[in-house]
Amino acid sequence: RQARLAADTPRRLADHPLRRHFPDIAAAHAGPDAYVALLREACRRTAAMVAGWMRVGFVHGVMNTDNMSILGLTIDYGPFGWVDAYDPEWTPNTTDLPGRRYCFGNQPTVALWNLVRLANALYPLVGDAAPLQAALGEYEEAVAAGLAEAYRAKLGLLEWRGDADEALVQDLLAAMAAAPTDMTLFYRLLADLPVSAAPPGADASDAACLA
Repeated sequence: RQARLAADTPRRLADHPLRRHFPDIAAAHAGPDAYVALLREACRRTAAMVAGWMRVGFVHGVMNTDNMSILGLTIDYGPFGWVDAYDPEWTPNTTDLPGRRYCFGNQPTVALWNLVRLANALYPLVGDAAPLQAALGEYEEAVAAGLAEAYRAKLGLLEWRGDADEALVQDLLAAMAAAPTDMTLFYRLLADLPVSAAPPGADASDAACLA
């Protein structure tokens, strides 16, 4: 009896959030598809949450799997903090200082690692790794898109031009880390940059970005 209960525990644990928090998924999907849809939703919500953290410089500090929510909520952030001078390796958690596992810049990757653990737990209920791997790929795409939109808005870009703007952002972040530069104040002061600051030869669209 105990062995049967233990074997059924993953299913019972997965069915609980489906009933309580995702009844739309439970109504639209059955069997293995429901658990894949659950992972996809967790990936989507986690990507939005982490992109939001990175946008404002929030550092959770202790992103263990038990400190993450399947609902994409920011919870259990004991030694949390906010980035002042931009430093991707900064952490408010003094116990994390040797390896800086949960530092600011690592947060998207740590969240993915946690989602992989969730996918592993759901695998016995799905029986096929491919749809679970696809859901994890959707997380990576979603968090990248969320970060791109955050930087586009912060820099006043009219649109995101893919690799060109990604290179611009990486160069900017490297300069901010080298300075060092207060992350929040830097982006705030960009709002005061006049259109006349556009370099000679800039076209109208470039100038509009500085408005």
